[in-house]
Amino acid sequence: TLIAKLSPNVSDITQTGIAAEKAGADILCAVNTFKGAYFDWEKMKFYKGGVSGKMIFPMALRSVFELYKKVSIPIIGIGGIDSGKKALEMILAGASAVGIGTAAVIFPDLVAKICHEIYQFMEMENKSFISLIGKMNEKEK
Repeated sequence: TLIAKLSPNVSDITQTGIAAEKAGADILCAVNTFKGAYFDWEKMKFYKGGVSGKMIFPMALRSVFELYKKVSIPIIGIGGIDSGKKALEMILAGASAVGIGTAAVIFPDLVAKICHEIYQFMEMENKSFISLIGKMNEKEK
């Protein structure tokens, strides 16, 4: 299985996703770290690097939402997921799976908690997991 992890640091992530799918990717992973900068007032110096964790969730969610409309392969949504609610938002936008990074390091039991919250939502809505994928989004024709 070939998983292409997409950088969000492009003008149109859907073009990258379409190209990866055409090149043979089986799954897309959206997204990677965003470019960022930080100013240290004590040292009076700028530092450049990557931004990840919960600050990038809205941008990661949008990336999944836009990719789902344009590609036919599954998407793994990552970036700032720290609750069952956010995991479900990724799934409803079009993610077939979610990845949890920074938050799982801080809260080791988070993955189990998120799985439980997703299961509770499925029971409450009487829906299967598959039926939730992209439920609040539409594929472009």
